[in-house]
Amino acid sequence: MRLAYFSVNRQILADSFYQVTWVTGRSSFCLGCRLDLLNPAQRNSLTITLHLLEENLRQADAWLQQSGTQGILYHHTLRLPDDKKQIARQTIAAALQGIADLVQIFDLPRADEPIESKIAGAMAISWANLCDTHSEKLARYGAVDPRLSSRLDQHVESLAQQVSLLVSIFGNNTKG
Repeated sequence: MRLAYFSVNRQILADSFYQVTWVTGRSSFCLGCRLDLLNPAQRNSLTITLHLLEENLRQADAWLQQSGTQGILYHHTLRLPDDKKQIARQTIAAALQGIADLVQIFDLPRADEPIESKIAGAMAISWANLCDTHSEKLARYGAVDPRLSSRLDQHVESLAQQVSLLVSIFGNNTKG
């Protein structure tokens, strides 16, 4: 078994961080030091990519921990055997640790994202999609039955108004 050890370079780097290098038999990397190997655009790209990956990994892990969800128009089920769930959760944990390592190595910033903004954005997209389901818009997909407007449009309009109200509630929430 190889032992890992830490070596400390007491020379202060240009960005005033101490360099601490973790050395194993095969590789080494810097902990606690900011590596200025990325320009601002590259740093931003890496941060956004890792941010989105982390969100997807955490969502996948949450799905793995539940048996499914049921809505009005959908039923999500997970049919993965328990042994594969365990492997998937271990892999997710390793990937999250990999993200944490990169955040530390490159001193990437953490974003504070109000959930209200995410909800408002999702509702705004849903509102636009609802507007595209009025009977006259459905003509893009073929002839529209003349009776459709009286049965569909008032319901779509009501839903669109409710969703618009949600956008307003969540989008204008500055201090609660």
